[in-house]
Amino acid sequence: MEIVDFQESIVWKTKFCDMNQKLEANELNQPMKDTESIESRAENIILTEWNSVPKSFKTMKKLALALLTLFGSSYSCEALFSHINFIKSSTRNRLGSDMSAACVKLKTTNYKPRIKTLADKMQQQISH
Repeated sequence: MEIVDFQESIVWKTKFCDMNQKLEANELNQPMKDTESIESRAENIILTEWNSVPKSFKTMKKLALALLTLFGSSYSCEALFSHINFIKSSTRNRLGSDMSAACVKLKTTNYKPRIKTLADKMQQQISH
């Protein structure tokens, strides 16, 4: 029944047609060497659209998210294992699970701290 309601909804038809046009435009406007960022942007656009689907279509939303993340996660999974192997090397084999998890989070995020701003906020050591 959800599928019938979804297909009859002009709002959702329009929304997904617009998403399709946006994805095609992104693909055409980006250089070929930047395919990884194109794919990640496309995945974000698609997942954002499906996350915006209301709760009245919860079964369809759950199925769509399961299908979208099924195959797309293999690259991310391989990259994560590679990072874990680097972090949990033979020289750092005594890291606890909390510290290992923190190291993996730092390694896999795009966070770039503003060192200059942080250093400016700290009080310098006062001499005696």
